[in-house]
Amino acid sequence: MGICPRLSQVPSTTLPLPTSSASEGDSDDPALEINDMKNKLEHDSSLVHYWTQKCVGAEQKLAYLTRQVNKARYRKEKHRIRGQRRKLKAEDLQMTLEDANVRIFEHPQRRRQAWAGNVCGFQRRF
Repeated sequence: MGICPRLSQVPSTTLPLPTSSASEGDSDDPALEINDMKNKLEHDSSLVHYWTQKCVGAEQKLAYLTRQVNKARYRKEKHRIRGQRRKLKAEDLQMTLEDANVRIFEHPQRRRQAWAGNVCGFQRRF
């Protein structure tokens, strides 16, 4: 079944396609019919070539635009990841600084050492 029609559904008599020379004189000259068919073939070939070139151009444009979109998405994602890394690094450094301050000042002996160092004008770096 498919797309092709059944033979019984196809009309048995088909009208000939009008041609320039056949419609003018209704001659049965095979040379004129051959020339008409040749002209039709050339015309159809030029149409096929035109539409093929148009499709190829559209495909090339689509490929170019797809590449541009992918590049933009990549740059956007790269920028987002870099910002996230900077944010996480800053948070880690802040936490490290807070942890260092907490560790120094929580331990009683270090608290005294830090206080003694500050009193003497020296600051220890840990």
